[in-house]
Amino acid sequence: MNNLGVTTIGRNERRILSTSLFVRDFLLSYKESYPYQIWKNLKTAKKGLHCCSYQSFMNLWGRLEKLDLVIFVREEKGLNPTFKNRKIYTLNPQNINSNFWKNTAKALYG
Repeated sequence: MNNLGVTTIGRNERRILSTSLFVRDFLLSYKESYPYQIWKNLKTAKKGLHCCSYQSFMNLWGRLEKLDLVIFVREEKGLNPTFKNRKIYTLNPQNINSNFWKNTAKALYG
C-alpha cells in the first residue's frame, strides 16, 4: 500500500502523492470501499505530511462522481446505528485509465 498514488518526477525521484490517483489505486487494490475509509488510509499513507481535510476530500469525491470515475454500489449499516449508512463505491471499469484522474478539477471545470 505504500506506493498507492505515488508518482516519481524527474531524475531526483521526487515523490508526489496525488489524492485522486491514491483513490484509484486504493479501489483497484480493495475493489470497493467507502470514502471515509479511503481518506483514513490516505492520511496514513502521507505519514505526517499535510493531508487534505475530510471536507476537501469529499469535494474531490464529488468531482469523481460527476466525472463518472467512481460508481455507487450499495449502502450498508455502519458500526453505530445513529450514524448514516455507509455508501460503498467502486471504480467505473470504463474509466480506470482515464486522464481525468490526473486533474479532476481541470477535467470538470476546464
